[in-house]
Amino acid sequence: MDCRRAAEIISGARDGQQLPAAEVVQAQRHCAECAECAALLATMRRMDDIPPAHAPAALVERILAAAQAEADARLDAEAAREHVAPASGIITPTSGVITPLSAAKPPAKRSGPAWWQPRFTAYATAAVVVLVVSAASTYTLMQMTRSMDATSTEDSLETMSAESFAADEGASDADASASLTEGASDAKAAGAVAPAYVAWGGFAWVRADGPTPTASELTTVGTTTSDLGDPSGPVDRTVLTLAADPEAIFVQPADGTLMRFTRVVRTLGMREYALSAGGSLATFGTWPSLPPTYATPTADDGSPTFTRQGFDDRSLDIYVPVGGDAANGFALAPGTPPEDPAAGNPFWTWWEPVE
Repeated sequence: MDCRRAAEIISGARDGQQLPAAEVVQAQRHCAECAECAALLATMRRMDDIPPAHAPAALVERILAAAQAEADARLDAEAAREHVAPASGIITPTSGVITPLSAAKPPAKRSGPAWWQPRFTAYATAAVVVLVVSAASTYTLMQMTRSMDATSTEDSLETMSAESFAADEGASDADASASLTEGASDAKAAGAVAPAYVAWGGFAWVRADGPTPTASELTTVGTTTSDLGDPSGPVDRTVLTLAADPEAIFVQPADGTLMRFTRVVRTLGMREYALSAGGSLATFGTWPSLPPTYATPTADDGSPTFTRQGFDDRSLDIYVPVGGDAANGFALAPGTPPEDPAAGNPFWTWWEPVE
């Protein structure tokens, strides 16, 4: 099933149309495998949560009153054209009888039957009301979108403000601002302490609880550079994996124990995207940032590096390179909620699809 047909079926089913059950199942399976269609389905579900818009009662009453006044004026004008004063008329030569002008001259021809005018007025009024309600709905959606953007911006500003106050009191405002755009040690200086991340395979992995395997169960797959929280500083460390725990990696600190890390992921249309490390993450408390490929945006809307392209499954705005596609990866703005996979990162982050 192609995307167009799947969209038609999903949309029709949500509108209450009677559709073959087999086609609905096929469309659902298609959406589970197609990121674009899954995103469309998620958008439809969110639209269901938007309350219906209503035109103000006073506005509807004014429109109805104006339409009724116009209809009454038309009827009064027709009646005035057909009314003739009693003394007015013509004298018939043969009988000397005065014949009213209204009888001598046929009445003006109506543009339609007598019942047509009131009904037309009612139909026109209903059409106006529909237009007003549609305009109100559009306005409501625009206001909700602006409100969501404003809320996101306010959250980001609050996060940045808190970090600035937590910075060294002796630092200048310029130094505090620069600390938000320069890397892990600067993030620490701004008071934004990140979770325990390590970088491996180009992605960020965060420390997580889990089973502790024995050395015989582990397989060496590479190395990472990290201090693992040790004040002595970063060193190259072996990365190991466990067949029974494919979503994790294990790194060994100096005391010989094992630390378990899991990849940081989020979803868009039920497809997983992993957080790019953006750098080495050699020190615990370092925040992942954008890869060197992308310049840090200078504006809240992501420009000039990115443009906004919808939102992910957590309803956070996503940004793509100009002319790009979210299926190939997307960016998130700074200041995500603490419970988000990005954990309130004060920097722009990049997320790539998990193959």
